[in-house]
Amino acid sequence: MRSRSDSTGLNRSQLSPAEFDSPQRRLGLVNGSPTVLMRPWKTLAGRVETVPVDTQIGEVNLDWIPLSGFHLRKAGVQFDAVRIEGETGRCVADLMEELTGGDPGPIVADAAGRRPVYFLVPPRSTSHRPWPEVAVPFNSGPGKVSYVPVPALCGHTWPLSWRCVPSGPDRFVHTPLLNSVVWQLRGTSHSGDG
Repeated sequence: MRSRSDSTGLNRSQLSPAEFDSPQRRLGLVNGSPTVLMRPWKTLAGRVETVPVDTQIGEVNLDWIPLSGFHLRKAGVQFDAVRIEGETGRCVADLMEELTGGDPGPIVADAAGRRPVYFLVPPRSTSHRPWPEVAVPFNSGPGKVSYVPVPALCGHTWPLSWRCVPSGPDRFVHTPLLNSVVWQLRGTSHSGDG
């Protein structure tokens, strides 16, 4: 007998009919606990990453991530960003991945031009911090508006790709940690906590 699975990959035979059709089940809860799914995503570089999917929102695709291609999103609304160009940006991304056990938060890489890397951080978390010259904060405020390129999770998004995909609705790069890493990488004794 073939087992039937629902969209979360759970075998229906593991649940009673009442559990399967319950409001908790539709929200991704089984026995009162959230179910965690892992789905593979292929990056532009051709590597496959497995990302956790929040079953309470149904999928990783958040409202600020386009369904295809890429879009410019206004900084300061869903997130701020910090842009670091070239090898310095890639080095910072490597360090952030290492320091966070592989889940630094959403990071976008651009393969064109100076090959910048965009670190997506919580909204309104960049403007009150000093940043070294290599790090350009993208935020919004009186007389200032910034836009950040955001690629879709899959499909043709060149020259942009997800270096680290978003893993949840409120999961961003930790701004104080990023600030500290950038200052230390620049060989400066300034902590950047100011």
